[in-house]
Amino acid sequence: SRSQSPQYRGPPPPHPPPPLPAMRVIVTGGAGFIGGHTTEFLLRRGDDVAIVDNLNSYYDPEIKKNCIEILKKTASECKGKLSIHIVDFRDKKELEKVFL
Repeated sequence: SRSQSPQYRGPPPPHPPPPLPAMRVIVTGGAGFIGGHTTEFLLRRGDDVAIVDNLNSYYDPEIKKNCIEILKKTASECKGKLSIHIVDFRDKKELEKVFL
């Protein structure tokens, strides 16, 4: 006969942590695949997101522009705010304007 493992009888699991307050987040490459999905998650969570992307041609810029349109729609349906900055991250002078 097989012995069965005893049932866990320890303390109940802790309560889930309280939700975090909304954050202000910068996502570089926010119009790309990973950055776009990250931005969508953060917006739905209620965070304010600034996208910094230069829309380079590593892959089709039209796909990136479409991603931005989808993110604008997502932002309109969520608590989080979206700002879009078409800036090359290497351009210090233009990047500083994102923070003003």
